Amino acid sequence: GQRSLAGERFTLYADDAIPAESLAGIEESFARAYAVEAERFGSSLAAPQAVVLYAGRRYFSLVSIPDWVSGVFDGKIRVSVDTTRPPGREVQAVLAHELAHAFIREVSKGRAPVWLHEGLAQWCSGRRIPRKEFGLELGRRAPSSLAAMEAALPSARFDPPSARANYAEALGLIEYLVSARGEGSVICIVRDLGEGRGFPEALRREASLSPDDLVAAWRSWAGL
Repeated sequence: GQRSLAGERFTLYADDAIPAESLAGIEESFARAYAVEAERFGSSLAAPQAVVLYAGRRYFSLVSIPDWVSGVFDGKIRVSVDTTRPPGREVQAVLAHELAHAFIREVSKGRAPVWLHEGLAQWCSGRRIPRKEFGLELGRRAPSSLAAMEAALPSARFDPPSARANYAEALGLIEYLVSARGEGSVICIVRDLGEGRGFPEALRREASLSPDDLVAAWRSWAGL
């Protein structure tokens, strides 16, 4: 019960319930996102990326994905599409987010920490949090160490308030690095990881910071 659209860089698989015009629009949006990410990371993915589009949330429910999560990356990009309305910017952002995970995994050779994955994927999808709003996003939660963030993120998606805070922290660290050192420094950190450097070494090499320095500098930058 699926249709497929095969290209040189990706293949879309879509449930039949997704209208043809919606699928065409998603293909166009994904092609644009792919071009942006290939330029950002300096290379295309080594193999065509599989993208699976589900009509509604039946598959996501079967594999216990929380209701507020619309996309996942497990080697394939899997996205839930609401067929009651034309796909809009939300679907585009989810596709861009999950595509960024594919690039980060490949460029880092699977060595990027979870917080870096999630922070940079949010950045690539276009999400931003103004500096003065981090306190509101975090609520009473105090910014934690990178190690604590890394430990909390995998389970946070099952607790929306914790997930909101953890994802805001991850994005905030990327926003700070981009502001202080430029987007290129973040991409270079990902590349350094792929070349076998540990994260502390890569961070020191590209941003002249230790992990603790990064957290402290972000807290100061965000007024926390």
